[in-house]
This record gives sequence, structure tokens and C-alpha cells, in this order.
Amino acid sequence: HTHTHTHTLTQQVHRSSSYPIDIPTSELLDLVQGFLHMKKFARKDREFLKQHLKTRVTGHLLRELFWYAHNNLFNDHISESQREENANIIKQRICALYIKVTALMRGDSTRSMTTRYKDMWTKYVPTIMSTAIFYGFYFLCPLSRVLFDRHMHKRLTNMTYKLLTGMKPCNYEKNFTAIFRRTFASITEDPPEFLTEARERSAK
Repeated sequence: HTHTHTHTLTQQVHRSSSYPIDIPTSELLDLVQGFLHMKKFARKDREFLKQHLKTRVTGHLLRELFWYAHNNLFNDHISESQREENANIIKQRICALYIKVTALMRGDSTRSMTTRYKDMWTKYVPTIMSTAIFYGFYFLCPLSRVLFDRHMHKRLTNMTYKLLTGMKPCNYEKNFTAIFRRTFASITEDPPEFLTEARERSAK
């Protein structure tokens, strides 16, 4: 059966880090970052950040964040103890991947992980990740689309920022509502083919 509802995706997380379906992480990251503006950053800084968003480890980080969000928001049909165990396992993976990502950025031959790049990472990457998670759910679970509105985007944004930075983002209404409206109008009116293909693969 097609995975058309959020609660049909998974029940239990295993330490082997296998999941019931593959999330098209690199495509989601490319899709979302194209709609977000980084006007405050110099061109070379934008290219530096985009380069690191294309790495395999960043894709793995998005995958774990996706399943963490699913476990916290939609896995209410399993026991609370199982959900807590799932969350602990996934958070361990997220922490390990976050360390790898920042280590890659520090290891760049031309730049160190200066305060400027840390600021770029904490301000930009959680926004990319939370918005990519939102559209991953939106297209992979079409029967649950009624759940995915601006309020769900806000929940996912708060959750992702808290996991990656330890803080909630400032002023969602001012800083993120425009991002949601811009991406939602563009992506939902003309859904990318790779998301349709990913949903079809998950049904097999």
C-alpha cells in the first residue's frame, strides 16, 4: 500500500539506522535552498555554505532530522517508552552527524570555522533543514497534507533549531512566514518530479 499517511511510515527505530523508505535528501536540500535568500552574505560565503549543504553527511543529517520529527509528531500509535527510545537513538545519530558536518567545515583548506561561518550555519542551515522536512512529509504523505500548514512549519522550525543550536529561532512570524509562503506557493503548484518518484518507490 502507498505510504499516504504519516502514521504508516514507521513504528520502531533500529540501531542499524535503517528506515522503511528512502528520503530524497539531496534533492530536497537543492529544492528548498533555491527559494531562500541570503542577502546578508557575500557571494563567496554563500557558495561556501552551499558546498557543504551538498555533502553526503549533510544529507544523512537531514534524514535523521526527518525521522526524529516523525517520531515526535506522528508516532503516537506506539508506546511512549518506544517513542522515547526512538528519540534517544536518533538524537545520538544527529549529534554524531552534526559533529562531522562542523568538522568538515573546520577542515576546509581555505577557511576555518570562524564566528562568521558559525553564524551562517546556525541562521541558515536549520531553516533549510526544517523546510526540507516539511516538504518531504507534504509530498510523501498526501493524505496527511491537511496537517501541513504554516503552524506545522513553525513546529518543525522550532524543533530543528532546538536540536541543532539549543535555541528556538527568534520571531517566527517576522523571519519565517515569508519563507513558508514563498516556498509553499511555488512548490505545491508545480511539484518536482523527484518527489513524485520517491513516493512511488516507497509504495513498492
